[in-house]
Amino acid sequence: MKIIESIDEMRDYSRQLKRDGNIVSYVGTAGALHEGHMRLVNVAKSNSDIVILSVESTASYCAYRTGLTKHDESYLNVYKEEDERLCKLNQVDVLFKPPPEELYSDGFGVDIEISGTVIARLKKESTDTSPVSNIIIQSFISNFNVISPDIIILGQKDIFQNWTVQELIKRLNFPIEVITVPTVRDKDNVACSSRLLKIDDEERLKCIYQVLQEVASWDYFPPIAKIKNYIEYKILESGGAIKYVVVCCPETMEELDSLNPLDSKDGLASLVVCAKFDGVYFHDNITIKTKSKINILIENMSKYNEQV
Repeated sequence: MKIIESIDEMRDYSRQLKRDGNIVSYVGTAGALHEGHMRLVNVAKSNSDIVILSVESTASYCAYRTGLTKHDESYLNVYKEEDERLCKLNQVDVLFKPPPEELYSDGFGVDIEISGTVIARLKKESTDTSPVSNIIIQSFISNFNVISPDIIILGQKDIFQNWTVQELIKRLNFPIEVITVPTVRDKDNVACSSRLLKIDDEERLKCIYQVLQEVASWDYFPPIAKIKNYIEYKILESGGAIKYVVVCCPETMEELDSLNPLDSKDGLASLVVCAKFDGVYFHDNITIKTKSKINILIENMSKYNEQV
């Protein structure tokens, strides 16, 4: 495995890979790698000749801007070695670790306007839990230019970031194919996340996916306000707190007023939750088929006819 810590070196090496006719895939991460990241790597290996994984950690950014905190120092000194071990074990070809002073220029930043979507509303309401960090978007754009990947591999867990990156690629005309990988979960169906390192009792988090699955299984969907209230109640019951519950169209990220099939494209809706446990925010989502009383009647009639 080749480790590159310079943007200029990465750009030159990527150009050489392209000249040699390689198909290059890119996996962007914030470090503290886990099984979910390695699933992205495995998908990348199946679809390309060369896999480049980047680590641009929030800890590195914070250290560059404001100095090291105790947690930042722990990440930079401990998880750095584990990240490299996992990358070698899973046969990553290039581990790209650009220094923050090269990646984040003083006095310059990238902001994006995503009007008409739930992402725009959430960004406006809160900066600390914004579903799409401008820092992350800036690093994606930078790496598209530096690495020039043919393919990018994204995880479904970060649904808002996933959608935003796809829109960036489409609207800025980057010649990059996007492959989205389903969320990787542990034995308790908790979505794999680097943030799990920050809490002691991971078992409590299984309530997030449990309630999402429960709602998806309902025969009839009540008004969205009642769905949100029920999810919040179940999270509170497990010792967490809700930051937001969103019901939106997975293709446009527009918020839905109901789960009537006529209100959603292709009869699908994304149910997205951000919950807080021990001061740490966790995200999860599920795609559900919208239903109405008419749908249920038709389904029941079909089942009856099959039995007859």
